[in-house]
Amino acid sequence: YGNVIMGGLRRDMTDNEIKKGIEMINKLDVQISEIWDAVMDDKRQIARWKGVGVLDKQVARDFSPVGPNMRGSGLKRDNRYDHPYDFFKNIEFKVYVEHGGDVFSREVVRYNELKESIHIIRQCLELMPQTPISIDPKTMIKPENFALGHVEAPRGENVHWIMQGSAQKVFRWRCRAATYNNWPSLRYQFRGNNISDAALIVCSLDPCYSCTDRVTVVDVNTKKSKILTEKDLKKFCQTGKISKKDLR
Repeated sequence: YGNVIMGGLRRDMTDNEIKKGIEMINKLDVQISEIWDAVMDDKRQIARWKGVGVLDKQVARDFSPVGPNMRGSGLKRDNRYDHPYDFFKNIEFKVYVEHGGDVFSREVVRYNELKESIHIIRQCLELMPQTPISIDPKTMIKPENFALGHVEAPRGENVHWIMQGSAQKVFRWRCRAATYNNWPSLRYQFRGNNISDAALIVCSLDPCYSCTDRVTVVDVNTKKSKILTEKDLKKFCQTGKISKKDLR
């Protein structure tokens, strides 16, 4: 934590740290397999996952969820594979897809991605380039210039948009976390399931609540906007309505 900075890293890894890192992920690889095998031996657990919270492939295509939630519905989409960036151009990895669309399929995808992540980390440590750990900007960025970046995070694609202001300061920044894309399809995944399945289905999305606990509502007639508070959101959940008074 705190090692990543603008343009690179604060400090490099020593050869001893790389060696210990490889030893650690080798142990982790074994532990993950042991835990997964224990889960797969429990028929009740598998039965609890299968057929629950199904996200049909066509619905997934229409709502465009990201990450394991999309790949668990039979869509092979991964930002690292489709648009390789950074070191992903130099390493080999698989994009795992399941076609059941249920909680079980999403968990299988995540298990395979845990194993594949270890494979990726191992390659990165073994192929660590002897290059500078940080790069200083050599040019001044003109005001109003902007850039778009997108990466594949554990929950799916994260998108960041940034616009430069005056005095080399950020004027505007917008982030779209993966969970924003994964929430809307829940209305379909809940259908036909029991109330007791709700928590299981939500957890299978691996949502980031802190990424989506704020909402800005815009009145299209007056063009006024308001960032809803926790109190506003509770009221909306209870009544299902947002009045003009709430937007003042």
